[in-house]
Amino acid sequence: MTVEIPATGGRIEGQLIPNDDPAIQLSVKLGRSGHIVYGLAAMLKMGFRIVDCTPAERAIMESHGIAPTG
Repeated sequence: MTVEIPATGGRIEGQLIPNDDPAIQLSVKLGRSGHIVYGLAAMLKMGFRIVDCTPAERAIMESHGIAPTG
């Protein structure tokens, strides 16, 4: 997926990953190293936007009640 950073409008690649914490459900690893991980719902509340994703990623998000924003 491609994520837009709210502060700069820049874009970064991310990878959707499941989370063992039921309160978080889905997380996103950002960047090539994947060291930055955010809970997806919290990330979207902070103003990040998903500007591109695969049909599989979209289906996973929608199954958790999260609508992609891009």
